[in-house]
Amino acid sequence: MSKTAVMFAGIDALDTEALRFSTLQIPEVQRRVQQAHKFLWEETAGQVSLKDYMVSSEADFQAQLPLKAFICAAAQIGLFDRYLKTNSAPDYLVGCSLGDAARTVCSGAMSFEEMLYGTYLFGREGDKVTDGSVVCCKSLLSPLSAEEIQEIEACGLDIAVYQTPVHFLVVGKNDVLHAWAADLKNQQRYLIRPLCNRPLHSHAMTGAMTSTLTHFGSFKINHWNIPMVSSTHRKVIETPEDLRVDMNSNMTGAVHWSSTYMWMVDELQVNRFVNIGPARTMIKFCERTPTAKSVELMDCMDLVTAEQLIPALA
Repeated sequence: MSKTAVMFAGIDALDTEALRFSTLQIPEVQRRVQQAHKFLWEETAGQVSLKDYMVSSEADFQAQLPLKAFICAAAQIGLFDRYLKTNSAPDYLVGCSLGDAARTVCSGAMSFEEMLYGTYLFGREGDKVTDGSVVCCKSLLSPLSAEEIQEIEACGLDIAVYQTPVHFLVVGKNDVLHAWAADLKNQQRYLIRPLCNRPLHSHAMTGAMTSTLTHFGSFKINHWNIPMVSSTHRKVIETPEDLRVDMNSNMTGAVHWSSTYMWMVDELQVNRFVNIGPARTMIKFCERTPTAKSVELMDCMDLVTAEQLIPALA
């Protein structure tokens, strides 16, 4: 029996200008982005414009992490709206990092407006945490081992995201992280490059999470229609409490994507994964993570034809 899971990418979902242009031509994406713009305009009393941000320079687009998270989540939900017009609901929804925000809305567990508010608040509060960064690493010799993880943690750092057996993100305070990256032994072991100047997926974000929840107050979790998978705990989310724990873990702990993907193939019997993206990051992760069973990988953007496009937002 065939089972399908839809995947939602992280903060790099709209990283290239060409991808942003093509995605923002899709009617369902336009509608969601317009809703997000209206929400942000009203929330900030006209001080922040999502439309201005969308046409900003590449440097400004990459630098404004809160707005980047905001528009990525809105675009992903619009793409899922489009996907459902020609496809049946999938068996599972799964996100990686920021992708959990879109996943939760698309399941029906949270309203679009509440997700926007929560994403905006966490982005705003997280942007205040300046002593910390994330670097992207590729193991040059062999898959990342438990011993290497212990060594990294012994330095006062953490793994932020386990992307594939050989690709991972390391997070920590700036001085510690820079010293670790400059160490000759680590340069021989790993290909290391800067990724983000905020300590995402670490305990350093606990204050931002607490502040977000304080401002957010109680939010309603609805009965969801599509099962969700947690990539922080490698499990199907069964209850509202499971979802709250998953949200908290995603903000302050590691994302175990590669092991979650393998578990979904082996234990949940998923044999078809559709990347909402719109970046193809999740497809690359899947291609680089070996599984014992054959898996079909599809990209949502390939399912949108030229005839279904309309001019981009003015």
